[in-house]
Amino acid sequence: LTTTQDVIQQGKCLCGEYIRARLKRSGLLNRKIIQRLRNSIVPDGGSAGVGSVGGGVGMIAGGGGAVVREAFPILHGMGIELERMHPRLYTNVSRQISNEPWGELTEPDTVGYLLHIVAKDLFKTGVTWGKVISLFAIAGGLAVDCVRQDHTDYLQQLIEGTTDVIEEDLASWLVERGGWLGLQDHVYPQPAEITLTGWLTITIITLALLYLVSLFLKLIGSNYLNSEPTVAAAASTIGSAASSS
Repeated sequence: LTTTQDVIQQGKCLCGEYIRARLKRSGLLNRKIIQRLRNSIVPDGGSAGVGSVGGGVGMIAGGGGAVVREAFPILHGMGIELERMHPRLYTNVSRQISNEPWGELTEPDTVGYLLHIVAKDLFKTGVTWGKVISLFAIAGGLAVDCVRQDHTDYLQQLIEGTTDVIEEDLASWLVERGGWLGLQDHVYPQPAEITLTGWLTITIITLALLYLVSLFLKLIGSNYLNSEPTVAAAASTIGSAASSS
């Protein structure tokens, strides 16, 4: 059973993974940043799980890590597609939403605050998977801004800010949909199960079709038998005409 705490902690790990992947795609990832991200998402008193996505960021151990491994490729793939469709929206994010000149991030808490403001507007009319993925894409864009402004130490506040948004705005919605693995059902919906009534309907329709086909075949056979004398007579006439000629 997926709990609220599960989706919050897994969401934190997914955020760290997404930021790592976004920085790598931008050519900004290095060992120092990887270590900083790992330290940011490991639970207090916990340890990093082995075999994390992409071999970069440590994850929570146990079943939560398995959820992250399964959900992240889908989340990341959809995030890439979203960034491709709206490249201007998810680049230079701080410049778009900050009042500071050139979107300068002046304080560590700034990134979390900016993300919180954007999230409130993003989810004010409801939550969808598309909006959830957009949140991660925005966080990834802000991470790029942090590194380019030489504020790698702000990444922890960015991850914490994303985690706060997940806790406040998304946790209940995610639990209702089975947690982060609900994204799989959204992208790859399972075929609907056929009920007993459905099977009975299919059986009746099949029997009716078989009955109609059998009637059709009997009708064809009857017409063929009735036409045999006429065909024989015509063949005899043709044969006689050929002999006389």
